[in-house]
Amino acid sequence: MRHVVYNIDDETLSRVYGGQNIKSAKTLQMSFVDLTDANAALLKQHGYAIKEVKKVAVHPVRVKADVGPIIPIPGINIYTPTQLFNLVGVASLLNLTNPPLYGKNMTIALIDTGIRETHVKVAGHIALSMNFTSDTMEDGYDHGTGTASIIAELAPQANILNFKVLDNTGSGSEEEVALGIDQCIDMVNNNHELAPSVINISLGTEDEGATNPPSALRVACQHAVETGILVIAAAGNGGPNAETIMNPACDPLVIAVGSCDTTDHLVSTFSARGPTVEGLIKPDMVLFGENIVVASSQSDTAMAAKSGTSFSAPMASALSLLTQEGIVRKVGYTGGVPLGLRAQSVEQTLTNSKLLGTYIPQVSVKPTGIQADKDNDYGYGLPAAALINDAVSDALASQSQGGLNIDFGSMLELMLVMMIMKMMMGSMSGMGGNNTRVAQQPRMAPQNTKNLVA
Repeated sequence: MRHVVYNIDDETLSRVYGGQNIKSAKTLQMSFVDLTDANAALLKQHGYAIKEVKKVAVHPVRVKADVGPIIPIPGINIYTPTQLFNLVGVASLLNLTNPPLYGKNMTIALIDTGIRETHVKVAGHIALSMNFTSDTMEDGYDHGTGTASIIAELAPQANILNFKVLDNTGSGSEEEVALGIDQCIDMVNNNHELAPSVINISLGTEDEGATNPPSALRVACQHAVETGILVIAAAGNGGPNAETIMNPACDPLVIAVGSCDTTDHLVSTFSARGPTVEGLIKPDMVLFGENIVVASSQSDTAMAAKSGTSFSAPMASALSLLTQEGIVRKVGYTGGVPLGLRAQSVEQTLTNSKLLGTYIPQVSVKPTGIQADKDNDYGYGLPAAALINDAVSDALASQSQGGLNIDFGSMLELMLVMMIMKMMMGSMSGMGGNNTRVAQQPRMAPQNTKNLVA
């Protein structure tokens, strides 16, 4: 039986407890090992934290027809990632700097099924590839190529790390995912030039709550966040049933992204709902996750229309990359992303928990009739640019008048939230072109109109 054992060296695990096929995640202080039932029981008896390794898989991929009426609706509109970005007014973010923001010097790790790196939509964007499975380095399940194409299209100058953790059937275990995350943390700790500032996880397993010992997948994500890496995960496609948020999206330190439609911004039928097993309200936010045309691994030019939180999550990840680049450019950093934005300086780090617990609730809006507070369908909902801009203007005015002391780190956080949230607001600009539709202006009710201050 495969187990994860915490805080034990490999030699002791092998020599004393008969462990076989040991793989260690050094930065996470966990070892994955084959153990007999007797030796596993002995480790527990001696006080070691030990747990069976769970299987993980990508969320089921669904197209509109699968989640809509039984009879297909004629004239279903299909969107490219760029069209969805235009729908939320991305130009105002890209043009904050000159030249515009394209994710230059930013790096994201895609923990997924692998990528068809020769596909025209992703060729030249992959900076590093690592295979944590026993299968060949390809995208046999046709999933990671699609998530990568969203990043490549929306942040075309960003570096993509292709970390294959699921096999060609779309399945694997917590072990491979944890080893991939461990590699990300190691790159940050060792100042690797391609150290990621964001990890995108469009996969998961069943939420089993805050167990003791804890889930290896959740421990890995928590360590990544503590290192300063933003961890963004798909909420899952188990909706509309409650308690369907997947692990690791269920973790309080992980940003869980659900899906909404492009017409009235209602939560998608398939989008996973909370609460979590621990009773946490999730997801944290929603983004467009329906009818997105993405790259397919079937050939170097193949495309496919897909829906699911697997594809709304990388949209959020792309936004975070552009936002972090904007911070670097606006505050005058040179030489790429400073380590302070990731880990070494608390004052300059935007943590997931602070983003979720402090800022987003104050600037979010939802369709009329939906409860104002965070709920288990929309999370905090769609942040509104008007509230953010008002809050930023008030804060800057107070600062200039000496009435409010905003330190450097707080201003970085404010800028990050402002730019992320501005791009995630609902339907502030239309779309043109063939085979597109203009989204209707939704009726929105402010969740909280208090000023956003540091």
